[in-house]
Amino acid sequence: MASNYCSSSKAKRAPIASCFEVTGRAQYYISRMDIRIWPFGSKRILTVLDKSNTAELLLKNVDKHHSLVAQFKVCPLTVSVPHRKQSVCVENIRKPQVEKH
Repeated sequence: MASNYCSSSKAKRAPIASCFEVTGRAQYYISRMDIRIWPFGSKRILTVLDKSNTAELLLKNVDKHHSLVAQFKVCPLTVSVPHRKQSVCVENIRKPQVEKH
């Protein structure tokens, strides 16, 4: 079920480019108290600054002991710069699998 949360007035910030899909792992980082997505096969890190209600329900499973492997539809909130994290809004999550680590 696709929504348009990230480009709606409900979102905290508007996307700066088109949304895209990545398959990766979402993990909670205690040092910064945020959730980050590592897209498989890349060296990129996406920091989750905002999320739709559907995505929020699934990301509640992510904590210091559990990560979420899934297909994430994300909308960029900042420009992609090599060797720097990119901030995103999570629009949707498909095929979620919670993993204990």
